[in-house]
Amino acid sequence: MCIIQKNSQIKIAVLVPSLINRGPVIVANNIVSGLYGDFHFELFYFDPIFEIKPKCPFYHIKSFNISYFSKFDIIHSHGFRPDLFNKKIKNKFPYVVSISTIHNFIFEDFNSIYGIIISFIFGNYWIFSLKSFNKIVVLTHLQKQFYSKYISSSKLFVIENGVHLNTNVNLSLEHKIKDFISKFDNPIILGTTCQLIKRKGLVQILRSLTYLNNYIFIVVGDGPEMNYLIREAKNNGVFDRVLFTGYYKKNYILFEYIDVFLLTSYSEGYPLSLIEATSNLIPSVCSDLPIFDEILSNDIRFTYKLNDINDLVDKIQYVYNNRYMIKINISKFLLCRMDFNLMIKKYSDLYLN
Repeated sequence: MCIIQKNSQIKIAVLVPSLINRGPVIVANNIVSGLYGDFHFELFYFDPIFEIKPKCPFYHIKSFNISYFSKFDIIHSHGFRPDLFNKKIKNKFPYVVSISTIHNFIFEDFNSIYGIIISFIFGNYWIFSLKSFNKIVVLTHLQKQFYSKYISSSKLFVIENGVHLNTNVNLSLEHKIKDFISKFDNPIILGTTCQLIKRKGLVQILRSLTYLNNYIFIVVGDGPEMNYLIREAKNNGVFDRVLFTGYYKKNYILFEYIDVFLLTSYSEGYPLSLIEATSNLIPSVCSDLPIFDEILSNDIRFTYKLNDINDLVDKIQYVYNNRYMIKINISKFLLCRMDFNLMIKKYSDLYLN
């Protein structure tokens, strides 16, 4: 365990888009949970979506005048709107320390959802807003290298996400998974959990299943691509071997059933789902994004060339056939990486300095 100096007088406001159970909000909540009692936290959300209950007091941000935030020593924001509001506070109260954690590659994320023009306009506006912040946390050295082109590197700090394992089981999801698996005779189970958007590249998995006869695929998540993916599964003749569970807040039970975790994204900031799978000793196959070279060590990192279905099939089969040795390597890897307490200590040091 990390030994952290008590700093109950330091007041920190945490700004998040909502209390939805997704990556940036999960990380923000983990920081609050890990340091609750050592610092005074209050959390503020924009959209009234309630899937996470923080340890600290939490409020709808629209209920407060901006002058309320003058009492805080630090404003720590996560996401586009929170960062813009943090910038607004900084302009009015320059003595308040402003911190942002960037969870993505801004331009790539905007481009994948809104297109290149919106990406250029709002991406540059976001970057411009961040330039006035005191400190900016990125999750990898690759991100730091990218953002140092726009923001002084002296403001950029790398803190990798740690994983706080959750053993809560969603029985409804578990029953759905068990019922699906029971239809097959000793299948090999592939799985992923994500928002169903184009950037996640899930259609590649559906197409790979046409070459993987004894494999089934479980995807936990929802999103605008759901109907398209269902059509693609039917068009490729694999719909009966795919389970679209829909969205579940507590999706950890998935890792108890799958043999190989798949992450086929065209772009990623810091894939929390991959970290969760690895922490549950599940071997993975990922697209060949540079970010994975930094997150995973060589002996547990297996990537395929994006859109190369044959390569994806080969990697899936290799990882499954060697899964026991890979699990041993993952166990060794976890001893020195992905430490939740290490992440918490780094954020504590950041707040203190």
